[in-house]
Amino acid sequence: MAIYGINMSDTLSVAGNFSVIDTHNDISYVEGENLNTPFFEAELPQEIIEKRNNILIEARKKKEAEFNLYCDNLLTSFSSSALGDTYYYDSGLEDQLNLIALVVAGIDGYFRCYRKDEPKQNIPHTKEQLKQVFQDGLAYKAKTIAICGALKAYLLTLSDVAEIESVSWEDYEKLQGNSL
Repeated sequence: MAIYGINMSDTLSVAGNFSVIDTHNDISYVEGENLNTPFFEAELPQEIIEKRNNILIEARKKKEAEFNLYCDNLLTSFSSSALGDTYYYDSGLEDQLNLIALVVAGIDGYFRCYRKDEPKQNIPHTKEQLKQVFQDGLAYKAKTIAICGALKAYLLTLSDVAEIESVSWEDYEKLQGNSL
């Protein structure tokens, strides 16, 4: 699509397939193809370019903050099948420190976890099970952070606010298949 300008005084006399970008100094700037008089080929003024860039930057920042919050929420817990069944483990800072301490000490110990829809409880774990829980948590955290990073990198490739706003966490799978 090409950029065209049109004097504000002529805007009511035109029809066609175009989209308005912005107005500056009594000229409306539009995107379209093969537009005739009173349209004229134009370049966007620097003020409009900067305004559009700032709007894109703000849209990206907002979406990045949304992704960061979603990522942080996902990282509050993780699952592991180290005990044979799937159990869920909290992953707050204190939880991580306690798990690391048990793994580094190389001892059996009680660790707080729960099955879905059951209350949390301290359940005995062998040192091998604790190591597996640690590895499962680390793998989950690494994958979640990688997804967040990939989505934020994808935002940098977009040049339209509506496209940026429409990207969601669930789009990661499509992004991997390059179908976005």
